[in-house]
Amino acid sequence: MSIAIASTTLLLPIGLVEWHHLFIDTIWDTSYYFVWGGYSVGYNRFGFYDSTGFGPINYEASVALAIIWVTIAAVLIASNLALSRQMLSVRTHLIIAFLCLLAQIVVPIAVFMTALSLNFAMTFTAPLPVPSIMQILCYSAMRFFSKGQSSSAQPLPDVSITIERL
Repeated sequence: MSIAIASTTLLLPIGLVEWHHLFIDTIWDTSYYFVWGGYSVGYNRFGFYDSTGFGPINYEASVALAIIWVTIAAVLIASNLALSRQMLSVRTHLIIAFLCLLAQIVVPIAVFMTALSLNFAMTFTAPLPVPSIMQILCYSAMRFFSKGQSSSAQPLPDVSITIERL
């Protein structure tokens, strides 16, 4: 599960932002933000974070968001490892997963709304907290299937019938 969380953190987008220029109606775009850079739907290009930024979100905010995103993924992975070594209770593990989910919803929205460059307005924003959702769904599926296997693996009670001779 840790490999899945690490790969979704690096490969899938953090969120998407639809933005437009305040004074020039023909300048608008939808941008997907990743840990490593972004993808512009309107211009059909990938871009890495550099000093000019990617889209209307400034460079420092984009890098800070990427660092926060990777940190949250590291917390999820550490929680998995602690749970597998039984150093963490199930309840604490789920609390950590839901707090990470909350952070992966709130932080991108806050960054996208506050780090927008001048002369631009945001039309739409959506965080994509895939690592936290994957953590919760995979853990729930594991618990569901392990309960099903553990109940079917138990031996049946001995109900042998003895026939008495007459």
